[in-house]
Amino acid sequence: MEPNKSALTAVGGINQLINEVKREIELCRDSTKQLSDAAIVVNNFILQTLGVVSDNENLSEVNQTLVNSLIQVKEFIANRPNEVRTTISTLEQKLDAYEQCLLVINESIAQQPEVDDISNVSTDKKKE
Repeated sequence: MEPNKSALTAVGGINQLINEVKREIELCRDSTKQLSDAAIVVNNFILQTLGVVSDNENLSEVNQTLVNSLIQVKEFIANRPNEVRTTISTLEQKLDAYEQCLLVINESIAQQPEVDDISNVSTDKKKE
């Protein structure tokens, strides 16, 4: 039994998606990577904030900008673990969906009727 080309293509594509999602989940669960990513975001935000306040001579505006920036950094750091958990949960749901698709396609392939080579089909039933 030879599965059709489109089914094999679908299986290959889904396997590729499954591998990518597994890799993304692994990256999300890597605490060193998460800390590094957070550090980069905070560093870039601080540099951007310093750029905004560096040319501002109005001390009140500078203080307000700095206070607002500190609050944003605090909120980002406080919310980051929940965002990572939500991302992991979403990725796990995707992974489950892809694996279910793969099961359905593999079941479909397994249930394809066998078709013998036409040259092997006997049309002479009188011999029986």
